[in-house]
Amino acid sequence: MPNSIIAVVDGAFRFESSVVFDTLRSRWPDSTFVKATGRVAEVSSGQITVFEREDPIALVGLDIEGEGIDVDWRAPEVLAEVVSVIASIPGFAAGSTVILADWAWVLPILHEGMSADDLLTIRRDGADTQVPSYEP
Repeated sequence: MPNSIIAVVDGAFRFESSVVFDTLRSRWPDSTFVKATGRVAEVSSGQITVFEREDPIALVGLDIEGEGIDVDWRAPEVLAEVVSVIASIPGFAAGSTVILADWAWVLPILHEGMSADDLLTIRRDGADTQVPSYEP
Protein backbone atom coordinates (compact mmCIF):
# COMPACT_ATOMS: atom_id res chain seq x y z
CA MET A 1 0.00 0.00 0.00
CA PRO A 2 1.23 3.53 -0.71
CA ASN A 3 1.70 5.77 2.31
CA SER A 4 0.85 9.44 2.96
CA ILE A 5 1.08 11.65 6.02
CA ILE A 6 -1.31 14.27 7.36
CA ALA A 7 0.86 16.63 9.41
CA VAL A 8 0.34 19.73 11.52
CA VAL A 9 3.10 22.04 10.28
CA ASP A 10 2.41 24.89 12.68
CA GLY A 11 -0.21 26.02 15.14
CA ALA A 12 -1.92 24.45 18.14
CA PHE A 13 -4.34 22.06 16.37
CA ARG A 14 -3.90 18.42 17.41
CA PHE A 15 -5.58 15.17 16.39
CA GLU A 16 -7.28 13.33 19.25
CA SER A 17 -7.21 9.61 18.53
CA SER A 18 -10.74 8.99 19.87
CA VAL A 19 -12.16 11.81 17.74
CA VAL A 20 -10.36 10.57 14.60
CA PHE A 21 -11.59 7.03 15.25
CA ASP A 22 -15.18 8.09 15.91
CA THR A 23 -15.16 10.28 12.80
CA LEU A 24 -13.82 7.49 10.57
CA ARG A 25 -16.23 4.99 12.12
CA SER A 26 -19.15 7.30 11.33
CA ARG A 27 -18.32 6.77 7.63
CA TRP A 28 -16.98 3.20 7.86
CA PRO A 29 -18.79 1.53 10.81
CA ASP A 30 -16.70 -1.66 10.70
CA SER A 31 -13.45 0.23 11.35
CA THR A 32 -11.40 -0.98 14.31
CA PHE A 33 -8.91 0.68 16.66
CA VAL A 34 -5.96 -1.12 18.23
CA LYS A 35 -4.21 0.80 20.98
CA ALA A 36 -0.42 0.84 20.78
CA THR A 37 1.39 -1.04 23.53
CA GLY A 38 4.95 -1.55 24.65
CA ARG A 39 7.69 0.58 23.08
CA VAL A 40 5.46 1.53 20.14
CA ALA A 41 3.23 3.39 22.60
CA GLU A 42 6.06 5.92 23.04
CA VAL A 43 5.39 7.25 19.51
CA SER A 44 1.92 6.01 18.54
CA SER A 45 -1.44 6.03 20.27
CA GLY A 46 -2.63 3.23 17.98
CA GLN A 47 -3.85 2.19 14.57
CA ILE A 48 -7.25 2.31 12.91
CA THR A 49 -8.08 -0.23 10.23
CA VAL A 50 -10.69 1.20 7.89
CA PHE A 51 -12.96 -1.51 6.50
CA GLU A 52 -15.41 -1.29 3.64
CA ARG A 53 -17.61 -4.36 3.25
CA GLU A 54 -15.19 -6.44 5.35
CA ASP A 55 -12.26 -5.40 3.13
CA PRO A 56 -9.48 -3.34 4.73
CA ILE A 57 -9.03 -0.25 2.54
CA ALA A 58 -6.72 1.88 4.72
CA LEU A 59 -4.56 1.77 7.84
CA VAL A 60 -4.45 4.97 9.87
CA GLY A 61 -1.62 5.35 12.39
CA LEU A 62 -1.96 8.02 15.06
CA ASP A 63 1.03 9.96 16.39
CA ILE A 64 1.12 10.12 20.20
CA GLU A 65 1.59 13.91 20.12
CA GLY A 66 -1.43 14.37 17.84
CA GLU A 67 0.65 16.18 15.23
CA GLY A 68 0.54 13.54 12.53
CA ILE A 69 -1.48 10.78 11.00
CA ASP A 70 0.11 8.11 8.84
CA VAL A 71 -2.23 6.63 6.21
CA ASP A 72 -1.56 3.51 4.14
CA TRP A 73 -4.09 3.39 1.30
CA ARG A 74 -5.14 1.16 -1.60
CA ALA A 75 -6.19 3.75 -4.19
CA PRO A 76 -6.03 7.54 -4.54
CA GLU A 77 -9.82 7.70 -4.19
CA VAL A 78 -9.57 5.87 -0.85
CA LEU A 79 -6.98 8.28 0.56
CA ALA A 80 -8.95 11.27 -0.71
CA GLU A 81 -12.08 9.99 1.06
CA VAL A 82 -10.22 9.18 4.31
CA VAL A 83 -8.61 12.63 4.40
CA SER A 84 -11.93 14.28 3.55
CA VAL A 85 -13.63 12.48 6.45
CA ILE A 86 -10.82 13.49 8.83
CA ALA A 87 -11.11 17.09 7.57
CA SER A 88 -14.78 17.02 8.60
CA ILE A 89 -13.80 17.02 12.29
CA PRO A 90 -15.30 20.21 13.75
CA GLY A 91 -12.55 22.81 14.18
CA PHE A 92 -10.18 20.89 11.91
CA ALA A 93 -6.89 22.79 11.52
CA ALA A 94 -8.31 25.84 13.34
CA GLY A 95 -5.57 28.47 13.31
CA SER A 96 -3.00 25.93 12.12
CA THR A 97 -1.46 24.73 8.89
CA VAL A 98 -2.09 21.06 8.14
CA ILE A 99 -0.66 19.45 5.00
CA LEU A 100 -0.90 16.15 3.16
CA ALA A 101 2.55 14.81 2.26
CA ASP A 102 3.48 12.12 -0.29
CA TRP A 103 0.30 12.62 -2.28
CA ALA A 104 0.86 15.03 -5.16
CA TRP A 105 3.51 17.26 -6.75
CA VAL A 106 2.36 19.99 -4.40
CA LEU A 107 1.80 19.76 -0.65
CA PRO A 108 -1.92 20.35 -0.23
CA ILE A 109 -2.88 22.59 2.67
CA LEU A 110 -5.92 20.94 4.25
CA HIS A 111 -8.90 22.80 5.61
CA GLU A 112 -12.12 21.88 7.36
CA GLY A 113 -14.70 20.49 4.97
CA MET A 114 -12.24 19.73 2.17
CA SER A 115 -13.86 17.21 -0.17
CA ALA A 116 -12.40 14.09 -1.74
CA ASP A 117 -12.92 15.73 -5.15
CA ASP A 118 -10.85 18.75 -4.01
CA LEU A 119 -7.98 16.43 -3.10
CA LEU A 120 -8.19 14.44 -6.32
CA THR A 121 -8.13 17.69 -8.31
CA ILE A 122 -4.99 18.82 -6.48
CA ARG A 123 -3.37 15.45 -7.18
CA ARG A 124 -4.26 15.71 -10.86
CA ASP A 125 -3.76 19.42 -11.54
CA GLY A 126 -1.97 21.04 -8.61
CA ALA A 127 -3.45 24.25 -7.23
CA ASP A 128 -2.36 27.87 -6.96
CA THR A 129 -3.24 28.06 -3.28
CA GLN A 130 -0.97 25.23 -2.19
CA VAL A 131 2.61 25.09 -0.94
CA PRO A 132 4.97 25.51 -3.94
CA SER A 133 5.78 22.41 -5.97
CA TYR A 134 8.83 20.35 -5.18
CA GLU A 135 10.96 18.16 -7.38
CA PRO A 136 11.38 14.43 -6.57
